[in-house]
Amino acid sequence: MRCEITGGDVLALTLMGKCVEQSSDQTQELSFKAIVRKSDKQTISLQNPDEKEWHINPTISSENENSKGFFTGKGTLTIPAKGSAQYEIIYTPLTMTKDESDFHRGSLFFPQPNGTALLYKL
Repeated sequence: MRCEITGGDVLALTLMGKCVEQSSDQTQELSFKAIVRKSDKQTISLQNPDEKEWHINPTISSENENSKGFFTGKGTLTIPAKGSAQYEIIYTPLTMTKDESDFHRGSLFFPQPNGTALLYKL
């Protein structure tokens, strides 16, 4: 891959990656309860053990079409070196659910620069 930076030399980059299965004991669950068109918020605390500041881009996904867009949060989270930061996830349902099989479900994924990740079921 070519990396071109204005005013600098062209760099050649080789990118590699691999999939690592997420174990179920690393997955946490967040429960929400809200009236239609009202919000419920949960806050997650994330730690950065590294010497460098982290800039994380969380991914919020819906499990099915009936809950798409009901879970929201900021696109970027900055965690200072050797520090912590809070991430707020907001649930705002636009439709009612009848029973557990109809619940709005999603996930929140935090890829971390040190190669680890956090996954939350919503």
